[in-house]
Amino acid sequence: MKFLFCCLASPGYVNPAIGIALQMQKRGHSVAFVTDIAFHEQLQEMGLQRIPRGAEDGPSFQVDQWFYAPAAAMQMKHVNYAIQQFKPDVLIGYQLTFGPILMSEVRHIPIAILGFFSYLWPGTDLNPAQLGPHPAAAHRKIWRYTEMLKSYNEVRALLNLPASSADWSETPLLGDLFMLRNVAELEAGIDNLPDKVHLVGDCLWENYAADPEIETWLEEARAENSTVVYVHHGRVFNSPSFWPKMVEAMAGRNVRIAAAIGRMDEKPSDVPSNFLLRPYLPQGHILRRANAMIASANTTAVLGALTMGVPSVLIPSGGEEPEVADQCQAAGVAKILPDKASSAQIAEALQQVLEDDNMLAAAKRAAAAFARMDSMNVVANLLESLAETKKPVLRSGELEDARRAAV
Repeated sequence: MKFLFCCLASPGYVNPAIGIALQMQKRGHSVAFVTDIAFHEQLQEMGLQRIPRGAEDGPSFQVDQWFYAPAAAMQMKHVNYAIQQFKPDVLIGYQLTFGPILMSEVRHIPIAILGFFSYLWPGTDLNPAQLGPHPAAAHRKIWRYTEMLKSYNEVRALLNLPASSADWSETPLLGDLFMLRNVAELEAGIDNLPDKVHLVGDCLWENYAADPEIETWLEEARAENSTVVYVHHGRVFNSPSFWPKMVEAMAGRNVRIAAAIGRMDEKPSDVPSNFLLRPYLPQGHILRRANAMIASANTTAVLGALTMGVPSVLIPSGGEEPEVADQCQAAGVAKILPDKASSAQIAEALQQVLEDDNMLAAAKRAAAAFARMDSMNVVANLLESLAETKKPVLRSGELEDARRAAV
């Protein structure tokens, strides 16, 4: 079977796809990628094919343009060219990749969607007439689905396709198979989600080659008995950056900060001596040694902390972050701060997280739950089922029994 991975241009999207693709190759399948030209070399090093945008290659699948109709149309052209070259049996996209979803419809090729840590749309049990006076999370999910369907229909209009009026339980944005990157222990409401939604674990993948600077930094932290905190600062959308207050909060503390700043809107200028800054860090390698994490609650960072049993201070901004942060706090593995948190609030929250034995125990339980799920094999089983049947993959029946057998 042939599987075409369609990834937004960011390691948070490309890396999980690489891990899944390598697993599919082990099973004897053929794989290929469409994503931005910037990832051509990385994919080539892993022995994976990236199909260019066309005769003239260039930028594609840019993260900050995912909701623009012309950008989605460019995705479609890229995917269509890859279909002509590769002839895939299944497309694999993400929740924000409208282009592959539409090409699945136009070319009659089944598509699987890799979601985030949290389910971002309303569940099948949500009745808008019974929301009550202040159900912020429910309203946010309804608003998000409405806005995403609006953007999706703008692309359809650009292509002279009829608009979709599907509600969230039957939406085409689910594809034929929707894979939620979570486990049953943390996603108690799975039975209230559409039947195409499957829990598949973390899907994390990194290719870490030993880095002398990082290894020395971690050894020095151990020798000094310093607290190690991993910081992941993503985009802030319309919110303030927590970076200045976080730097202020760490002043005078016996703490070492390893910070991934590649997605920050404005890169920091003054870097304290106890900080290790990189655009991207080997997240799993750092978190294996870390005592806590401070992050804006994006899926990649949160899954990294959960799989390593590390409690967190989360300062959510936009995107999936509010849902992810709420779910982590409900599970007892994180403390949420507002985006305008002061340096004193950040310092206090970090101290609470470091001293809370119950939170650490909850984080360790989450890590054990993720470890029990053989994530890449769960995904591979589901993708193979989609390729073989060419029909939506539902949680009920034999496919769910097969998924559980891989856990």
